[in-house]
Amino acid sequence: MSNLVAFLESLGADGRLDGLTGADYAAAVDQLDLPAPVREALRRRDVAALHALVADAPMMLVLVPGDETPDDEDDDGKDGDAPAA
Repeated sequence: MSNLVAFLESLGADGRLDGLTGADYAAAVDQLDLPAPVREALRRRDVAALHALVADAPMMLVLVPGDETPDDEDDDGKDGDAPAA
């Protein structure tokens, strides 16, 4: 589904894609490596069908632990600015 997300992002980000003719839009959708029902929903511009198809897609989440050690520079409580006079 990353192809779908990239395609939708490009439609929103690139102003030139906003003015595609129906045939050009259909050709762009046909070139996507997506299942046929998703391409058909895109061609019809059927948001509800597209949402239903995407909601059924498996999702993968990646959780990456953050750095739990504080920065040495922040330990002394000073921000490096000179005191106000």
